[in-house]
Amino acid sequence: MLFMLVGIISAVVAHNKGLKTFRWLFSFGLIGLMTVAFLDNPNEEGITPEESASRAQSGNKVGAWMCGICIVVAIIIFIVKLIPLLK
Repeated sequence: MLFMLVGIISAVVAHNKGLKTFRWLFSFGLIGLMTVAFLDNPNEEGITPEESASRAQSGNKVGAWMCGICIVVAIIIFIVKLIPLLK
């Protein structure tokens, strides 16, 4: 439950920064929250549109990788816990 709450907070922070929220929803809980909090804001005033697009692309890639890795780890843990039940 706490994991999902932190994931929702990460997604809200990502949304406020202009990043894709779903990619940050499952991003390793507190690790993901700290990561998205310290990413450069693509919506910051005074930067060029190219810099803004670059920051958004970088942030979205980081979020996608963290989300993907977290989902794979969750599946592996599920399978490992399921194996003894099948015997």
